[in-house]
Amino acid sequence: MKLDPYTRNKLISSGNFDKEKQFWEHQLSGDVPKSFFPEQYDSRYEEDCTDGVTYSFPSELSHQIKKLCNNSELGIFTVIYSALLYIMHKYSGHPDILAVSPIINKSNMNDGVIIKQNINDSLSYKEYLLLVKDTIRQSYQHENYPLCFFDESSINTLVLLENLHQRFSTEDINFNILFSFCIDHDSIKGSIRYKTCLYKKHSIKQIADHITNFMEISILAPDTLLRDIPIMTKAERTSITVGFNDSEADYPSDATIHQLFESQVQRTPDAVAVAFGERELTYGQLNARANRIARVLREKGVQPDEIVGISMHRSLEIIVGIMAILKAGGAYVPLDPSYPQERIHYMLQDSGARIVLTAGPLTGELPFEGNLFDVETEQWSGDDSDVSKQTDRNEAPALCGDETDLEPITDSHHLAYVIYTSGSTGVPKGVPIEHHSVVNRLNWMQKAYPLTAEDVILQKTSFSFDVSVWELFWGTLQGAKTYYLAPGEEKDP
Repeated sequence: MKLDPYTRNKLISSGNFDKEKQFWEHQLSGDVPKSFFPEQYDSRYEEDCTDGVTYSFPSELSHQIKKLCNNSELGIFTVIYSALLYIMHKYSGHPDILAVSPIINKSNMNDGVIIKQNINDSLSYKEYLLLVKDTIRQSYQHENYPLCFFDESSINTLVLLENLHQRFSTEDINFNILFSFCIDHDSIKGSIRYKTCLYKKHSIKQIADHITNFMEISILAPDTLLRDIPIMTKAERTSITVGFNDSEADYPSDATIHQLFESQVQRTPDAVAVAFGERELTYGQLNARANRIARVLREKGVQPDEIVGISMHRSLEIIVGIMAILKAGGAYVPLDPSYPQERIHYMLQDSGARIVLTAGPLTGELPFEGNLFDVETEQWSGDDSDVSKQTDRNEAPALCGDETDLEPITDSHHLAYVIYTSGSTGVPKGVPIEHHSVVNRLNWMQKAYPLTAEDVILQKTSFSFDVSVWELFWGTLQGAKTYYLAPGEEKDP
């Protein structure tokens, strides 16, 4: 029953409810959460609708409950209520739990009583059940204090036994969850109505399973401490302890990143693989450029697990250079040009890189005395041959060498890359990652979030961070298009 503020204040000030008021002020003191079952949606943006889940307790459990309570409806209600309060405690982690139940045999159909219980996990189930029984008794002794006098936001979980609370109506009660039970011949049935704007049906079914599981264990072993009574079913525990740790999955564990890329090239050679601004490279063009440079690196003596540096701003040349390094047999170490010169110098020294791939003006800016190769001109630093004057590397393949795939010299357990940590706890540390680890991760992503040829991946992360790895390779292994964002545009919302 809802009252306007004037009527409510008038009734409270009349003095007719002073005794009950004192009891409830003491009973409801302290911090009590507004919701005991974590809400899964933001109700501000959802329509306020309800749905329901119905279930029955196993016949043996129903029999045990009735036997424990000598078929007393109030006793059965107390057993079920105590189980639900404990489940609310486990879900919320709060020791003080409250819910609302109807007033028994009250002529006013809309009045209910709040039942608040402090839960101590060190008690046995038998001790806990006696406490709940006493709490329910005291609450009903002070049932004359109208429910409408309380803060409605705290009245969001209702519990009733239809056989006991026959006249209670929920139409005017703004509940989040309503638990309704019914004694039906040899069984006890349950029904849970809930707001769909707050909860998922799967979660509500899980709550029902937890109530059932708690009662099955506690009633058969009443001396068991509450903290030792699991609420999860055996199937849930198996799923968590076994299923979640069962990480075995079929994936091409023997394949390298560049081998999978070459397979995709065979399938879609004319599809656009990568784009940057107005520039595009098809799968065939990207593969050809990478093969040309890979041969140059092989001729320079690049061996499996050898670290090859790559330093350039985000552009198509990044993926060309990385694929070339992998095809040659090496592993790339990204050197972000925005890093301080001292950091880049340290990474080059620590990694032992003797070759660095770069692009354009950056060629002369690196603190490096080894071999520098310009991916744009496909030239070693200092080489002034006519090849460096070509403006479109895709239109003059004859000038640039063999574009066919190289004979592989690496397997999936060779290094693919080394990425350095930030060095916030000391000097930066290089973290080496092998091909099979990357392939495994990308295979999982493809199964979880399947890419198609119609999809576009945005490459926006600096290649010196490991997040960039899936941005660089996922799309190019699945026939999708990867668009490279211009440097700095990732900061423009």
